[in-house]
Amino acid sequence: MARKPKYRPDYHPAEARRLAEDMYIDVEIAAAIGIGETQFYEWKKRYPKFARAVDEGKQKVNKMIEGAYKNLALPHKLKTVIAEPDPKDKSKVKVVRVEEREVDPNERAGRMLLYNRLPHKYRERIQVDIPDDQEPGAVDAEAEAEIMDWIRGGAVKKETEK
Repeated sequence: MARKPKYRPDYHPAEARRLAEDMYIDVEIAAAIGIGETQFYEWKKRYPKFARAVDEGKQKVNKMIEGAYKNLALPHKLKTVIAEPDPKDKSKVKVVRVEEREVDPNERAGRMLLYNRLPHKYRERIQVDIPDDQEPGAVDAEAEAEIMDWIRGGAVKKETEK
């Protein structure tokens, strides 16, 4: 006799969405709702509402992160509200002043945005000089070593197209 599935349509989609919005990754969502990773992916295939809930939860967080990176990458103004307790009513606060300052763009955040938004233009490239007499597709040992060093993070000549 087959076991009844643990899936509860009244609970699991909402819980999965909440966990995805809390930045849990798939394997963590699965563990939190008491199933294995394989079962998690089976549920995503079998139950569209569950899959949609997970995807929507992740999209919400992704949009927030995108917005934060955009704010870091571009110059902007930052307002700080200075407040103190109201002497007449301690449960309230009184605004003393509002300070505003210019925030310079973060170069790394800008690079990250360009790298992902315009990959054909800003992704790092490696240049390997191949002799004219070499067959197409063939790579000599020295060029192969350079490529492997680059893959492992070694120092080789990298070019960024501009």
